[in-house]
Order: sequence, then C-alpha cells, then structure tokens
Amino acid sequence: MNIIYKICSKLREKGCMGFLKTVNTHLVGAINKKLYRVFQYQRINEKLLVFESEGDLTDNSYALYDYMNKKGYLKKYQTVWLVNDISSALGYAKREGGFPNTTFVKKFPEHIDLRWSKSLATCKYFFYDHSNVMHDLKKRKQQTVVYLTHGFAGYKAGKGGTEKEEFTYPDYVMVTCKLSAELYPSFANFGKAKFLTMGMPRLDYFGDDNSTIRNKIESEYRLSRYKKVFLWMPTFRESNHKEISEEYLRTETHLPIIETEIILDKFNLFLQERSLLMVLKIHPLQKNLPVFQKKYSNIIFLRDEQLHEINVQLYQFIALTDALITDYSSISADYMLLNRPMIFTLDDYEEYKESRGEFLPGNAIDYWTGAHVYNLKEFCSAIEEIEKGKDPYKKEREKLISIFYEGTKRDSAKKILNFFRMIYSFLRYSYEILGLF
Repeated sequence: MNIIYKICSKLREKGCMGFLKTVNTHLVGAINKKLYRVFQYQRINEKLLVFESEGDLTDNSYALYDYMNKKGYLKKYQTVWLVNDISSALGYAKREGGFPNTTFVKKFPEHIDLRWSKSLATCKYFFYDHSNVMHDLKKRKQQTVVYLTHGFAGYKAGKGGTEKEEFTYPDYVMVTCKLSAELYPSFANFGKAKFLTMGMPRLDYFGDDNSTIRNKIESEYRLSRYKKVFLWMPTFRESNHKEISEEYLRTETHLPIIETEIILDKFNLFLQERSLLMVLKIHPLQKNLPVFQKKYSNIIFLRDEQLHEINVQLYQFIALTDALITDYSSISADYMLLNRPMIFTLDDYEEYKESRGEFLPGNAIDYWTGAHVYNLKEFCSAIEEIEKGKDPYKKEREKLISIFYEGTKRDSAKKILNFFRMIYSFLRYSYEILGLF
C-alpha cells in the first residue's frame, strides 16, 4: 500500500509524462551502474583519465586539463570528459582547434551508455571539482579519485539535500593551506582522504599574461572604456530551486543592498556618472531569474555560458577586474591572491549565519579584508573610495595571503601532475617505449 501511495503522490506531483520520465531515469541509472560492475572485470587502463566540472569544461578540472593540453601531455593519455551538454563541449573543443584523444560523455546519461560505465570502471584517475559521480560506484583499489575542490572550505555551509552513505570517497583533496585542510572534514565527509596543499589549478590563470584571452574579453566587453571594473559575485539567496533558497529574504532583485529594480536603475546612473563598470556574475542557480534579463549601460549580468561561447574561463576574466564585491562566497579567498580591493555586503549577515551556520572558526568577519557595508550609502561610498585609488586593507590581505596560500600561489596544475607522476619528460617517454617505466 505504501508503494502505491508513493506512486500516486508522484503522479499528482509530476503528471503522467513527468512520472514516466522519472521512472526511466532511475531505470537507466540502475542499468548503467550494473554495466559499470561488469566492466570492472576488465583491466585498468593506466592511460585513461576522466574529468568532471560543475559546468562543462570549467573550474579547477578544466584548468588542470587545459594545462595538460598546452604542454602536450594529452597526447600521451586517453581522456573522457563528463559533461551536461555534449554539443556545447564539442563546440568549445572545435573553437580551440580540437582536444587530442578526448571523448565527451553525458555526466548523467539519459540512456544506457556503455562509454559512461566503461570509462568510470576502467580509468586510472578521476578528477572532479563538483560532482563525485563515483560516490555510489564502488571504485577499485588501483583507481585514484582526486577532488580538486570547488572553493576554500568553511566560508559557507551547505543547504538542502540529504545525507547519503558514499561508497567512494576521494583519495586526495587539493587545498591551498593547512587551515582549509582542517576545515574540510567538518564541512563534508571525505572518509580517509589525504589533503594535499597544492592549491587550485584555476588560480594559475591569475599568473597568465595571455594576450589572446585579453583581446577576446576586450572585443566582447570593452573593459578598457571604463575607469575601473568592479566584479560583483554575491552568493545566491533565492534560486530556481526552492529547497536551497533562503526563507528570510524576498526582494525584487534577489540581491543584497540593492533590493528593488528602481534602486538598481539609480545605481546604474551612479556608475555611469563615474565611468565605472559593474560586472555582476550570476550564480548558476539564479541565472534565469527575470531581474537579470534587463539591459543596463554600466552593469553587465555575466553568465558562465557567455564566457563559454568565446572560450574564456571565469578566472581568466576575473584576473582583468580591478576590485571584488561579494559577501559570504569563498571567491573572496580566491580573489585575495590578486591582492586587489574588496567590498563585503553584510546587510543580512546575522540572518544568513542563522540559516547556514557559522563560517570560518572564530570571528568570520576577521577574514574578510575589505570594506564592510550594511546599506546602500556605505556601499556607494566604498566604491567611490576604490575609484579614488584608496586601498587601506592591503596589509591585512597580505597577512592572510601568507596563511591561505602556503607556497601554493602558482603552478598548482604542475604540482598536482608531478605528484601523480603524470608529467612526461623525454627521458620518461623513452623509458616507456623501452618498457622500463
């Protein structure tokens, strides 16, 4: 009777077609997992790498892959990318001139997919920065699962979702410092994973001086026309997914400080008068909200897919901005490495903390080295101070940089590959040919 009740409830909730789609998804998932177990009887492919990122070809996983491609290491491996949209990934690869030995496979297959099952069952390494798709696929001892991380641990607690016993934890978790390694176990369950202070590959882009990327961004966004470019990356409060939205906040804009579209219009004039550009990076969970469809002269609503279309990574764009505006997002820990001014909007600090729990240990505010603003007047004043070239928090940031980035400021991708003995020298390649390695 309980099963019948559940079926009837799902039918009412999703409708007949929605219910059938859900059943099909579960059935396909179960079959692919069974096939995974069958493929586990095959030998591990020592040259097979599998990558995953939150978006398609983004974040730390792509930065590591990108480094391997630029250095020619991909020619020595077979690579499978788990993506949401295969056609989009193929377009990206084509615009880059093609990726050697790389296959794109649906991250969450809608049909029975032998490539998905086989690649996960036989790969030597699985690198991910968002979804550990192997979590309920019990891996083999010869396989190595590496979590490249999604951000500095402890800045923001998770919300929503259910606790689930995982069969496969990462073997290694990459962090930027000991503090992050200490925080992660309380932030998420990683079993017996080893924490390595090798940094995040995406931060390597901060040290690049890539004229091709600069020209792409300039051609698309004309950043040079403005006196200063501010990057605003608020964490999401309200999203398309109600279960992870904050219950305490309901505003027209879904933004801190600027609560109505009328205020947003006036804020655009404020920027226009000072020849400033505000690039508001839309969180993936909020990208379809109506307020972000409007056009402004001095405000750009930036989405991941826009950068994807011109083959630019988010952190390549971030490197060209003059200051950051954020709140409780771990982006402030990343941006700190650029040692540029930051503004923190904290108008809902107490409510957000009550909803999410405590952030960093002790007084979290001490880690936010920049102007703390609680209303529109303070927000605009802080922007004007940066416009004038003032940066009173520089020394504080430098102290935290030494804590947050213990020898991991650059070359994270290289360090990771060196650790796993994946960087090819001429000598190693010669040894392999002779069968000596």
